Amino acid sequence: MISCTVGDVVNSIPALTRLQDEKLHIKMSLHIRRVFKLLEEEHETYLEERKKLIDRHAWKDDKGNLLNPPLLDEKGVPVVDEDGEPVLDKFKVNIDDIDAFKKDVDELLNVDISLPIKPLPLSGLMAVKISANDIGAILCLFEDDVIIA
Repeated sequence: MISCTVGDVVNSIPALTRLQDEKLHIKMSLHIRRVFKLLEEEHETYLEERKKLIDRHAWKDDKGNLLNPPLLDEKGVPVVDEDGEPVLDKFKVNIDDIDAFKKDVDELLNVDISLPIKPLPLSGLMAVKISANDIGAILCLFEDDVIIA
């Protein structure tokens, strides 16, 4: 079993994506692919829960629809449509209480989870060029079997 947090999962996805492009021993490659599939499922769950938090904390109109802020151009000026109405930025929302929202997201990211798979041996990455940041992001998925003399 691999024990980690939801935040570990979120942080490890980009690093594991890059690692899958490296030439690895077939056993390590297969194991990483299996771990990645499990992480994708956990990441999808995180995104669903995060969406619920956004929905809970975002400004809404009287019909319960999210109120998006206006889309801004590169100069910071609101973009308007042909009728002169502001175009809304569908990728942003206004949050009512940002501190409460951050607290809830932090709580979500710190939830402990267990992945039903063995940790990967860190020694399997000895021949791979990988950044320190990527190692830090995926370290929770490995067991340290490396002896440095």
